[in-house]
Amino acid sequence: IIQRHLAGEDEFCSDLALRAAQEALKNAGMKPEAVDMIVLATSTPDQVFPSTACAGQKRLGATGGAAFDVSAACSGFIYALSLAEKFVVTGHARNALVIAAVTYSRISDWNDRGTCVLFGDGAGGENDTPVPLLRTLRPDVLVKGGTYSHDQVVGWECVEGYGGQV
Repeated sequence: IIQRHLAGEDEFCSDLALRAAQEALKNAGMKPEAVDMIVLATSTPDQVFPSTACAGQKRLGATGGAAFDVSAACSGFIYALSLAEKFVVTGHARNALVIAAVTYSRISDWNDRGTCVLFGDGAGGENDTPVPLLRTLRPDVLVKGGTYSHDQVVGWECVEGYGGQV
């Protein structure tokens, strides 16, 4: 490990998620008002309810749609992308913002060298709209062999961009 990122004492998961969301929207050239769905993948929410996605939705200024958290540990972002893709493809959302944010430093046992060395804090985001989403992602490779088993999730293979995989 060359560098580990840790949130400041006054930073929460929602703060990291907000910065990632703002950056994703900036990169997509979109305004927050255009977002009609926010899916936040996190295993370290600010609180149980309201969801961290809902809590950050107003701060972002994207109050025109649904917002919810997905908790699936390391594969959470893949599941969040899959959920957003389903809403966009079926027309239930036009612009979905998918964010992954964690503050594992808050729950790590720093005396357990078997696990604490694996975790840090961070966030990232992706803004998906119908055309780019369908052009770049192939959700058919989400699971090996067509069965849903926690040990078979392999990730999303991308047709273009992201260096071949998300």
